[in-house]
Parts: sequence; C-alpha cells; structure tokens
Amino acid sequence: MGEGDQEQFDSQLEAGMKRTLVLMMMADGEIDENEVSAIQRVYRHWMDVDLSEDDIRTEAVAALSDTRGIAEHLNALVGRINSDGKEAIVSAAFMIAAMDGHVAESELDFLAQVGAALEMEAGEVQGIIEGLLAE
Repeated sequence: MGEGDQEQFDSQLEAGMKRTLVLMMMADGEIDENEVSAIQRVYRHWMDVDLSEDDIRTEAVAALSDTRGIAEHLNALVGRINSDGKEAIVSAAFMIAAMDGHVAESELDFLAQVGAALEMEAGEVQGIIEGLLAE
C-alpha cells in the first residue's frame, strides 16, 4: 500500500470508527455527557487521535440526517481491514454501549449490524463481547 493509499485508508478507518461510536451512543436514544467523554477516551485509545466535544456533536447531527446505514459507512474498509481492525471497531463500540453499566437490546442489535457490515460471523462478534465482559 502506497503512502497515499495508507493515508486514505487511515482517514476511512477514523471516519468509520467515529461514525460507529456516535451511532452506538445514539442507539439507546439518549446522549449524555458521560457518553461524549467516553467516545473521546475510546477514540483516542484506538485511533490515537483526539476528538473534541464539538467533533462528536457535529458527527451526531450528521448521523441524524444521514439516510445511509452503518454498512455503507464501513463498506470502504471491507477487504482492506484485518481481523484486529475489525475487533477494534466492535470492541470500541461495545465499550460505548457498556459505559452506562447496561447494554440495551438496541445496542446489541447495532453491534450485530457493525459485525455484519465488517463481514464478521455473529459468533465472532459474540466472542469479542464475551471477552470484554470477562475482563
């Protein structure tokens, strides 16, 4: 992968991760300051990039008006992202879902959509979730 290709991939990965985390935050129908802070921490951990509160709120507004599903946002990564990258996206999304101590059914459904969008088997996604719960 050339330098330009790598930069494009990195940009797509960052955008896919950001949209995934914001949609996960919104999956239970509530947005609170703790979730925004959690997205900042989780995104920094996985992407090594800082997001401001404004970045997150801007992404949330964009997500609300976007008719595309998560599969269309992650489509650019399929075939280019390895299993570690897929696990990172699912893990990061789960961390946001579990941040309030309860994972709603809508959040589990969204995790399944993320996994499917990344062409993961349902058992792989479940294994990641179980591994994180065991920690």
